[in-house]
Amino acid sequence: MESPTKFTHALSFLPYESGNVLDYALGIQSFESREKTSKRGKAQRPTKSMKPFVVDFCPLPSSLLGKRSSGESGPDLLTKAIAPRKGFEQGAIVYDLMAGMGQDSLLIANAGAKRVHMVERDPIVAALLEDALRRLHVLSEQADDDRQRQLATDLWRCLSLEVKDGREVLAQFMDDSTKERPDIVYLDPMFPARKKSASVKKNMQVLQGLLETRQVAEEERLKEESELLQAAYHATGCRVVVKRPVNAEQLGGSLFSTELKPSYQIKGSVNRWDVYVKSVL
Repeated sequence: MESPTKFTHALSFLPYESGNVLDYALGIQSFESREKTSKRGKAQRPTKSMKPFVVDFCPLPSSLLGKRSSGESGPDLLTKAIAPRKGFEQGAIVYDLMAGMGQDSLLIANAGAKRVHMVERDPIVAALLEDALRRLHVLSEQADDDRQRQLATDLWRCLSLEVKDGREVLAQFMDDSTKERPDIVYLDPMFPARKKSASVKKNMQVLQGLLETRQVAEEERLKEESELLQAAYHATGCRVVVKRPVNAEQLGGSLFSTELKPSYQIKGSVNRWDVYVKSVL
C-alpha cells in the first residue's frame, strides 16, 4: 500500500575525509524528481534526484566557498556590508538570525568577527549545522596539518548555534543582562524560489525545498520579517544588515513598512545589502 505521506527529503550519514581525519557527515538529499515538459506538452524523463548536501565549515580551498573564505575570489560584498573589523579592534559580535546552511556565518567569521552566533529555527537545518560544528571540533583536535588545525580551532571558538526563532533570541536581551549582546545583526530571509532552478545554488535548492513543505501565508511572512527587523534594530549596538534581491522592496514590504530606512546600500548584480546604522563608531 502506498503511504499517504509524501516525503521530499532524506537525511543520511556519509563518509567524511579531511586531511588525516576520517569521520562521517550528516547530509540531506532531495529525492523528489521533477518531470520536465517539452514545448509540445509531452512529459519527458524525470530529472535525477539531487546528491546529498553537507554543511562544511572547512571547505576545500579549490571550492567556490573556500575561495571566498580565503579572499582568493576577490572583494566580497557580504563581508563589505557586515565589516566585522570596522570600528571593532577585536572584531564585532555578530548574530546571524537566519543562519540557513551557515555559509554567510563562515564568511563573516573568517572576515574577522570576534564571535558569530548562528540562529536557525528549522530543526533539520539546525541538525546539519550542529554536525558541521561537531566535525569542526574534531578537526581542531585531530588534524595533523598545523594550518588546518589552527583554522578549525579559531572557527570553533568563534561560531555557535542556537535552535530558536530569531525573535525569541532578541527578546532574551530584555530579560537576560548577562547574554552577549550583538554589535551587528545580520538578516538573510529566504527569497522566493526562482523560476530557473538551474540558476539556484545547491544549498539554496535544499532550503527552498524544505520551506515549501511549511506553507506560510505571504502576509504572515511579511509581518514576521518586519517584526524581526524592528527587534534587531532595538537590540543591536551598532547596525543591522539585511540581504535582499537587488530590486526587492525593503524587508517587510510596503504592507508592513516601518519608519526604519537603510542608512546606505551595497549593491551587486543579483543581491543588495541594506545597512541600518544605529550608532557610528
